[in-house]
Amino acid sequence: MRMRIDGPASVIVRREHRGPTTVAVSDPTMRRDTVSVLLRGRPLREVTPDDGVRVSEVYGGTRLDFDTHHSYGRSFTVVLRPSG
Repeated sequence: MRMRIDGPASVIVRREHRGPTTVAVSDPTMRRDTVSVLLRGRPLREVTPDDGVRVSEVYGGTRLDFDTHHSYGRSFTVVLRPSG
């Protein structure tokens, strides 16, 4: 899976064969308000997002926005499945 990250961040993507995709993100700098990740490929929809995670379908993939303001390095997780 190809992805694009908009700046410094710790990102882990776990994709299960024919199962969900799990994405975990944290801001190790503790200075960012939002971390955005673009997952290229087929669109995905959220199944179980943490508070502060927004998922949107965009041209070429799925955009994930994680509100990291005042999270002090805490990780945010979202579980995704294919749309449709």
